[in-house]
Amino acid sequence: MAAKRMATQTVTYPFEPKSTRFSVAGQFWPIRLCNGRYCCGRVIRLFLDVPEWRNRGFLAGLMDWTDAEPPTSEALAGHKACAQGLAHSRTIRVTGPMITGIRDLALDKIEPASFIRFFGRGAVCVLTDGYRPIRLATCEERERLSDMQGWGYSVIKRLAEKQYGNKTA
Repeated sequence: MAAKRMATQTVTYPFEPKSTRFSVAGQFWPIRLCNGRYCCGRVIRLFLDVPEWRNRGFLAGLMDWTDAEPPTSEALAGHKACAQGLAHSRTIRVTGPMITGIRDLALDKIEPASFIRFFGRGAVCVLTDGYRPIRLATCEERERLSDMQGWGYSVIKRLAEKQYGNKTA
């Protein structure tokens, strides 16, 4: 079982993360678009129980939200994550560059997306909840779900530009 973090007790917003040490699910950061508007990235889940990702990796979400002002907890109310992927903590510094607040994911019913992951040179296909394996994937899940994508530092911004970069109002 993964250890719980009490980062909100020791974090003052905004802050620039250098690792996931002070990160908790629900934190958000602004992503400035080329058109001057903002989108929002969220920390969906940390991988405290995955050694290779424990200190730097997390499941990131791009919110289905855009505005002329940076995101706030109130502005994000009712919005969902339209894309999720495995990200490095440096993603926030490259696209943000700071975590500016936190909003409980449960308030908006945001959960880690389901993905499929292939192991053993593709011989085994597993259904995951975020990064956590649940069980072997069914044929229907193999066809419907995508493989979990590792996002480079700027992928979330490119997705945001594609989704919201042409909107001016």
